[in-house]
Amino acid sequence: MSIIIVFSIGFTSFSQPLLYSNFSTFSQGNLSGQNGWTNNSSNVGGLGSCTGPICTNNAIVNNPISYPSFDNATKCLSLISDQDGVGTGFTSTKGGSVYLFLLCQFSNIPGTSTDLVRIMGGSNYSTSCRIYLKNAGGGFYAGVGKGAVSGVYNGSGPTLLGISTPHLLVLKYTFNYVTTSDDVVTLYIDPDMSLPEPTTHEIQTSGGTDAVTVDRLCFPYNATNKATGLIGAVKVTTTWSDGFSVVGKCITPNGTSIKDATISATGATAAVNTDTTGTFTYKLQTGNYTLKATREHDINKTNGVTSLDLALIQSHILGKATLNSPYKVIAADVNGDGKVTALDIVYMKRLILGLDTTFNNPSTNQKRLWVFIDSSSNVTSLPSPFVIKDSINITNLNANKTNQTFYGIKLGDVNWDWSPLLPKQTPSLKQGKKEEGSRL
Repeated sequence: MSIIIVFSIGFTSFSQPLLYSNFSTFSQGNLSGQNGWTNNSSNVGGLGSCTGPICTNNAIVNNPISYPSFDNATKCLSLISDQDGVGTGFTSTKGGSVYLFLLCQFSNIPGTSTDLVRIMGGSNYSTSCRIYLKNAGGGFYAGVGKGAVSGVYNGSGPTLLGISTPHLLVLKYTFNYVTTSDDVVTLYIDPDMSLPEPTTHEIQTSGGTDAVTVDRLCFPYNATNKATGLIGAVKVTTTWSDGFSVVGKCITPNGTSIKDATISATGATAAVNTDTTGTFTYKLQTGNYTLKATREHDINKTNGVTSLDLALIQSHILGKATLNSPYKVIAADVNGDGKVTALDIVYMKRLILGLDTTFNNPSTNQKRLWVFIDSSSNVTSLPSPFVIKDSINITNLNANKTNQTFYGIKLGDVNWDWSPLLPKQTPSLKQGKKEEGSRL
């Protein structure tokens, strides 16, 4: 039987992780007591309070590290030798493969081989597998061991890893159940997490006693001669990937970032929101998806919609001065019937006067304040009635995707003065008439 555990920065997988800790979400100070992490007690089956002579806690510190397509950590677990070890449990697993991903960065590695992390089962005295480190003069090597076996390194030329450089270490334990010593432990170093599991590895071994189960891990730091460094994220899963990253943005046609737009995908269990730069990251499994964006919670519903917009739309309808962008024409069609008419002006007036809080499409009864369209769609020509592409289709997702951009258009805002900062006080119709004269 063999389980492979992977420690590494970032995360990707097609199943719920057995354990995932990005220390960015933890409080600065002692790790013990936070989110299931405790001092690694010497009690059998422990993971409780410190009971030995060394009771200095490992702590969370404000140090950022990251690894492409895996994870970004703004805080890390600081590992210092001769402190009480820390650990946590995860869902017990007895078959298949188990991966441990570790996002790490080290400042000092001892000259002799030392174990960095242990995967255990049943008790804190039953080690299933571990990652080993040793100094290599100007860098360090990483190896593995199963059961009580000492560190095994790549005999044909181990990978030299840099000090003070972020690395992703992935330890995999695979159960086989054919003999009593055939479980396999594999180590991957700095894999490309945008791709499937690599066909090559750093080291693989089956030597040592097989595990019955795995259900906990620890950093055994209650000893001297340990590596000094940072752990940014820890993840344990039963598959290589928990999904691929689909990254994109929501911006207005004039390039303004749209925060707090909601992105949903067909078949996904949860939606994601854009950040202050308008960026979103969606973790999705292999498959076909349709992405859509919405934003219907403007604090000021009329932010960007004023009497000036009414005047510009009326001028467009009368043919005096047509709107100079197809995106402005889309914005003018507030009731979503595929054309710009006097009825759109009526709906805009109701919103400005506070009689309505959204625009309504009478034929579909869809209520909305925004419309989002695929930025790659061709809208240079808009016949009447026009049809817009309000989704992004992803076919056979099998790698990370970037540049999935939506143009967000605030309905009624044809002069593009919607503000992403503070809600603006909208002029009343009476004020607008004074400003615009007979154009209304």
